[in-house]
Amino acid sequence: MKVEVHELTSVERRIDVEVEVERVEQELGRAYAALGKRVKVAGFRAGKIPRRILEQHYRADVESDAAQRLINRSLMEALTEHEIEALGRPQVDPPKLDPTKPFRYSATVEVRPKIKPKNYLGLEIEAQDTTVSDADVAERIASLCKERATRERITDRTEVLAGDLLTADLEVTISGERSDVYSGPARSIIASEGSLASGNIAGLVGAKVGEASTVSGVPLEPVGSDGSEVMAHVLATPRELFAEKIPIADDAFATSIGADSLADLQAKVRTRLQHEKESAAKRKDDQALQEQLVAANPFEVPRALVAHHQELQLRRTLESMAQAGIAVNDLKFDWKKLAQEMEPSATLQAKREIILEAIADAEIITVSDKDLDAELKSLAEGSGQRFEQWRARLEGPQIEGLRTSIRRDRALKFVRERAKVRSLR
Repeated sequence: MKVEVHELTSVERRIDVEVEVERVEQELGRAYAALGKRVKVAGFRAGKIPRRILEQHYRADVESDAAQRLINRSLMEALTEHEIEALGRPQVDPPKLDPTKPFRYSATVEVRPKIKPKNYLGLEIEAQDTTVSDADVAERIASLCKERATRERITDRTEVLAGDLLTADLEVTISGERSDVYSGPARSIIASEGSLASGNIAGLVGAKVGEASTVSGVPLEPVGSDGSEVMAHVLATPRELFAEKIPIADDAFATSIGADSLADLQAKVRTRLQHEKESAAKRKDDQALQEQLVAANPFEVPRALVAHHQELQLRRTLESMAQAGIAVNDLKFDWKKLAQEMEPSATLQAKREIILEAIADAEIITVSDKDLDAELKSLAEGSGQRFEQWRARLEGPQIEGLRTSIRRDRALKFVRERAKVRSLR
């Protein structure tokens, strides 16, 4: 087999392949032999059909399939031989196969650009205030109290007031069609501003228990990618009203959630907030550093890598919406437009990966099997699983993907540790 590799751009390669005629004949021979065992031709027993008879009936299909198999196998061999890591699907226009001649074709593949990173030492980041105030602690504890609020049924009135909690029978239509997701008996609702997906219907203020009320123009969730809102029409019959009873932040409350006292709870909350602020500051620093790296290292990005990150972003968006209880199928999203809106951030993410991997190469940053197992053990503990079970379920590409991710993180840490910090004004 003859292979020639041509560099079209920094991210594209054309691979010219010539498969010897002997291999072409072998592939056709196997194809006709397998076909002869499957098909039936009048006057011949299965497996005893002469090849010339099969050619008369099936030649075009057999040669087309054989050409595709030759491309698949020979291209994989060519990529391996020349150590080319192709991104996405190779672009091939399969030529017609001639059994009497070598099989020649060209394939175009995208690859990661090879760059020499520059200007990554001594970048500047701003110092950040990670101080946790008493007010921060009090606000978080108040939030903990609200999360543990109980409901008490209201019996001295039947009119819905702003902020009331209530149960109501709902019939919800979206674009003229009933929504099974949001319709149903005894649904929990808050009579306040917000979206239906979050359980809010402000238009129920003034309604009465046991009496049906119609509310139009209820925002579903969330604001669409083009800035528009999806609205729902709601027929609601309130059934019960409730008042929210929020516990007082005292020693009794503290012990009810696992602390020794209110003072102990305050100390634990302060430690948690400190960790959160420091983590947020680190993320902000990393964001600033990566933006500087991208600006200092312009290069072409393979389209396949950008598409990969667009797909990841879209998947995370859908998962987040599903976890929030949003019925994705009820939303009138323009998915193509949403993917286009994600392209700039996907391109930026692709550039970050390439730059960090180049820095890791330049600084000889490695991840040993021991390092990899340590990370896997941490992931297993976080998910409540045994390390052996976690390790066994990961396949080779996933393991190597994790190794690459750790290596990029270490490259970014290398840059961060050598950055200059500007003091707060």
